[in-house]
Amino acid sequence: MCSSSSICCSGSTPFDAGVNHLGIEVDDETALQEVEARLVAAEADVIEQRGASCCYAESDKSWSFDPDGVVWETFVSHRLTDACGGDRLESAITVHGGVSA
Repeated sequence: MCSSSSICCSGSTPFDAGVNHLGIEVDDETALQEVEARLVAAEADVIEQRGASCCYAESDKSWSFDPDGVVWETFVSHRLTDACGGDRLESAITVHGGVSA
C-alpha cells in the first residue's frame, strides 16, 4: 500500500506472499492521460478506471500488464477518504469489461 511515494507495490492481503501489482503515482490527470496514450501506442492492454475508491483515496487509474504479466497501476489521487475502499483491478474489469487498445 502507498503512503505518499511515487512508486508503490501491493499484496492482495497482508498475508499473501509476493507482489500483487506495482503502482506509479502521477501528478495530475494530464500526466495520467499521457501514460495511457504511451501504453496504447506501445500496444499494451489498458483498463481505465475513473473515480475509484481504494487505499483511503479517491483516484483515477489505469491498469496494464507488462510482457512478464506483472500488473501495473498508474494513478492520480484527488482526495483522501475515510474508507479503505475496494476498487481494484478486478472491479475495473467488471465495470469496463476488458481492455482498450
